[in-house]
Parts: sequence; C-alpha cells; structure tokens
Amino acid sequence: MTKGKKTLKIYHGIILALLTAGEIFIFSRYLGNWFGFYGTLISELILLLLAVGTVAAAGGDFRKVFPARKPKACQVFGTLVMWLGTFFVTMVVTMVLMLLFPREMTEVSQGISESILSVPFFAAFVIVVISPAVCEEAVFRGVVFNSLFRARRNKWVPIVVTAFVFGAFHGSIWRFFPTFFLGIAMGYLLMETGNIFYSVLFHGVNNFVSLCSSYIFQFFTKSYGTEDLSAIIEESNSLLEMPLYTAGQYLAFYGGSSIVLLYIGNYLIHKGQPGYRNGLFPREKQRTLLAIVAGAVSCVVAGIMLMTAGIALNGMDFF
Repeated sequence: MTKGKKTLKIYHGIILALLTAGEIFIFSRYLGNWFGFYGTLISELILLLLAVGTVAAAGGDFRKVFPARKPKACQVFGTLVMWLGTFFVTMVVTMVLMLLFPREMTEVSQGISESILSVPFFAAFVIVVISPAVCEEAVFRGVVFNSLFRARRNKWVPIVVTAFVFGAFHGSIWRFFPTFFLGIAMGYLLMETGNIFYSVLFHGVNNFVSLCSSYIFQFFTKSYGTEDLSAIIEESNSLLEMPLYTAGQYLAFYGGSSIVLLYIGNYLIHKGQPGYRNGLFPREKQRTLLAIVAGAVSCVVAGIMLMTAGIALNGMDFF
C-alpha cells in the first residue's frame, strides 16, 4: 500500500452502496425520462464519479482499489474461457427461470432489447458494453470489494457479498440470479489475478453478447411478423413442455461444458504459479479431475432425463 494511504473500511463500501442505490433506483429514472437510453450513459458516469470520489474522500490507495496492470496473454485467454463457462451456467439458470416464469422472463428480455435498439449501434456499444464494464466494476469490484476484503480471511466473503450486491442492484429478481453468478466469476478473477482489467474484460464481453442478442431478438420477432415475443410464446400449444425439453438440452450441453470450461479457465489464469506448473491434468489433482468428470456426467444424465420428460409430455409431434 502506498505510504500515507488508508485501507478502505466496510462503512466506505456501505456508503457507496447507498449512494449507488439512490442513483440507480431514483435519479437514473429521471435521466431516462430526460435523455432516453442516453441517460444510461450519464448514470454510469455518475457511478464512476461516486466510486472515485469515495476513494478520494476516504484517503484510499487508488492503485490498490483499482489495481490495473498490463494484462498477460494467457490470463486474457483464461478470462475468456471462464466467461464462456460462466455464461453457460447463466444460460442454464435462465432457462430454468423461463420454465418457471415464462412471461416474466420474456418481458424482462424484451424490455432490455427495446431500450438497446432505440439508439444507433455505436451508441449502444458505448452505453451497453464500455461504460458498465468500466463504471460498474469501479463501484463493485473496486470500492465495495476492497471495503470487504481483509487479508488472511476467507476470500469468498468479499466475492459472494459483492456478487449479491451486484445482482441486487440490477433491480429485478429475474435478472438477479444470472447476474449473481457472473458477479462471482468477476470477483474471483480479481481476487486471483489482482488485476481489475480481467473483470472489466469479462464484464464487457458479457455485455457485448447481450448487445448482439438484442439484434438477434429483433430479427427473430420480425420474422414472426410481430415485435412482441410474449405473443409468440402465448400462441404455443406447449408453453410449459417446450421449455422443459429445452432445459434438458441446456443442462446436458451447457451445464456439462461449463464445469470443464471453468476448470480450464482457472488453470489458465494461474498458469506458471505454484500448484499449476505440472500441466492441465497433473497427477496430484486426480480427485479434482474425477469430481469434474462426475459433475459433467451428472449434468448430461439429468439433462437427458428432462429431455425425455419433455418428449413424453408432448408426444411424437414434438419433433
């Protein structure tokens, strides 16, 4: 820590969390009314100012709170692999929520897409991809995370608590669970690498996929001659059974793959460090490898069972 600089306390994180809540849930609504979707960019910049201002007011060490160093190629690749593995986890979670709450999940997705599509692509890229990756990471993986982190204590406390706050601040129970898992992965990356660049990269890649999904969503709805995806779902004769079959597919493929991808990504961000110098599948980690195989196989078996149940409920006409 730089001489003369203070370590952030828990109350610093709480104060920023309260200010962030007021900005997100109250003030940003006015910005939306005044500036439309462009108000989101102003809102994100305010979050960044709040984060920087909190550290300055607390006399904190900016280099410790926002640790940014030159990235390593191996860790960049590991971050991307970990993102894909985590993304697969969120896809399974999202599909389960879609199975249980199809209308609510559809309305959330449609609302987000409509907002993104209300501005040109470049503007949407800055608002959706760049600004949240920098500004929100400064708040959550920067100030909030550091206010909770204490050396020699359980590293998962700041990771999980920060992820919980991150998910809650997205303002929707339907968005909370996927966002919570993404937050855990970003916190883990910061904890293990000591470089906030990787969590920013992770966040940006994830939001870029969401941006692209909105344009795919637009194409999909227009191909049905409607802008309302919920109407498409309502016209289906198997509202519950179709997601059941699809949930099985997601669990079998994405669930099983996510376990392997997370293991590989974790290895890559630690490559060359103690405990990670004997290759991807070292002898001393046979139990870990067996657990990974068992977990992946369990996802595949459970997924096949769900797919079979979906086929049984819909009959042969399902195909």
